[in-house]
Amino acid sequence: MNHNSIILQQRANAAGAAIDAAKTPLQKHEARQQGLSVYAELAKHLSDEKALAAFKNAKPENSGGMWNGAPLVIYMTRADGKKITAPVTLSDGSIAAPNPQYQIAVPLNLVNAMLQRGYVRANDVLTDIGEKFPIRDPVIPNGDAP
Repeated sequence: MNHNSIILQQRANAAGAAIDAAKTPLQKHEARQQGLSVYAELAKHLSDEKALAAFKNAKPENSGGMWNGAPLVIYMTRADGKKITAPVTLSDGSIAAPNPQYQIAVPLNLVNAMLQRGYVRANDVLTDIGEKFPIRDPVIPNGDAP
């Protein structure tokens, strides 16, 4: 229990005692107004505590927007470069439909089986296999080159 909730409980007890001790209509009205203000603060405080508790108990999301513990998927394409245009039956019997980039979403536990069947991860594919990569970076003529 924090300090604010103790103070609010004390104020609520005082408001309840004031309502019980009120004798005139004005005293009753003032005590009731005091009780209603304490009630509103207590309700807000309790809802804030419930919201904080719900926030603390919520499952965290990773940067990809998946809940932790949810099955991860890897997007795969065919190793021979052909487009996947029809649904593919995965090794566990489920069916994966291709997305507009001609890739299929494969659960992480089935990736090795799909690699053996001739599929590769989508981000492992080179767009131009005949492209030659330089062995070293080209020299930039700005005076800093060796």
